[in-house]
Amino acid sequence: MGLKIVAAASLQGDGPANEDLVGGAHAAAWVLDGATGVGADALNAPSDAHWFVHAFDRRLTEALTAAPGAPASHAVREATRAVADDYAAALPRPSPDYPPSAAFVMARALGETADGIALELVALGDCSAYVKTVEGLVEVFDGAGPTPIDARSLDALKRMQDASPDATPNEISARLRPVLRSNRDRMNVVGGYWILSLDAVAADHLVRRIVRVDRGAPIVLASDGFTRAVDMLALDPPDVFYAHVVREGPEAVAHAVRAAEAADADCRRFPRFKRSDDATCAVLLIE
Repeated sequence: MGLKIVAAASLQGDGPANEDLVGGAHAAAWVLDGATGVGADALNAPSDAHWFVHAFDRRLTEALTAAPGAPASHAVREATRAVADDYAAALPRPSPDYPPSAAFVMARALGETADGIALELVALGDCSAYVKTVEGLVEVFDGAGPTPIDARSLDALKRMQDASPDATPNEISARLRPVLRSNRDRMNVVGGYWILSLDAVAADHLVRRIVRVDRGAPIVLASDGFTRAVDMLALDPPDVFYAHVVREGPEAVAHAVRAAEAADADCRRFPRFKRSDDATCAVLLIE
């Protein structure tokens, strides 16, 4: 039993590179969303976050190949340790203050049971999965989603926009940089937030759930740049978003998000830190 990626889209946002990625191996599939850097890049790569998601994708594939039946936390821990070694070897100078990190969601088919196929979902950060259970309900799953830190950052953004009605998004972003750096200092510490990084301890904080699904029910994995569709395209209930993605396809939805972003170029109707974020989605079927 495995998972087949039947449709996918990944559109680059405003950054120097697309720091999202869709991957899969051994009855599992995932979406990675590299965190935009808050300091200077250190690697010879399109960006440190771009390097990180590609390195983690490769190492996670290796970990699942070596131990396909092991717990997800084991695979993530082994992949993280290997990526940390790769990063140390790739650095041309001492490690920067802000090493790369990424949000993550993975689905893995575990096998058939009396009441449907057992599907494992694991995540860290604000990537998400939308699944239709055997009861016919569409449910959303993420790695804890927005945190109090995110809420405070968004509040700071709105205050700056209100105080400077003529400021451009780039000007607002520059003023917010100290806030975003302060947030990044709380990565993978108690009282902060947990996310994939170079620290294997994050594997101990994976959000995990087992759901029962029917074989023919599509599974949707997405980065937060893609799930902007929920607000921007008025697709609020999970079942509406899920049906829209399955019916229209990830590519069409991603381009609709881009159109909505362009219509709100000053980022004030939908306050956000970047006009366009990398937007990535994969639709899966159980084979």
